[in-house]
Amino acid sequence: MLLTCQQCRQFDQIAIEEFSMPGIALMENAGAACARKISARHQGRHVCILAGSGNNGGDGFVIARHLSNVGIPLKLIKLATDSRYSGDALVNLQILRKASFEIVEADSGWGKKSFFAAMREGGEDPSMVIDAMLGTGATGALRAPFAAAVSASNELNSFRVAIDIPSGLDGDKGIVKGVGFEAELTLTFVARKVGFEVDGAGRWLGEVEVIDIGAPREILERVAVQNRA
Repeated sequence: MLLTCQQCRQFDQIAIEEFSMPGIALMENAGAACARKISARHQGRHVCILAGSGNNGGDGFVIARHLSNVGIPLKLIKLATDSRYSGDALVNLQILRKASFEIVEADSGWGKKSFFAAMREGGEDPSMVIDAMLGTGATGALRAPFAAAVSASNELNSFRVAIDIPSGLDGDKGIVKGVGFEAELTLTFVARKVGFEVDGAGRWLGEVEVIDIGAPREILERVAVQNRA
């Protein structure tokens, strides 16, 4: 089954408003499931998580917490100030703050060299880079500092994992304007996006695994039926 980005947002809305599932629970389910997939592929060196300011960044915070709990060394870089976070993403950031989690904050002035320096540990590239920067809500060419973060990630000798959708890729059109995160694994929520089937999209996606976020299956069937009507 394929969904548009708008259908994915509709799925979340129905789960929250009609099935009384708190958004924070959906985020926890999503992040925890991704962390399990990531830990199963971890290869010893540290993992670097790049987190944006929206729900995709919130997923990244959940992933960071769960990976830390199983002893995986982490570098967490967030690409927005704390004041840019709200809702469920802010709650998960606050959990990390209260747990004295080490977080590096990038700013709009960071270039590729700054991200290289922040992402490495003792001169070593991370074993994995996790793209939790933008998600399905973003379209168009990446701006600073996201473009620099993506460019640096693509040049590291690291296994690259995108959360929900690679940053820079349009989930509906399957195209990238400018630079895009070149994932080797995409952990996408609920269903594959329509843009994933476009010729050439595979360059950015790599292997795709669909992640169940715990909402009733009937919501997915209902969203698909409504949008075929």
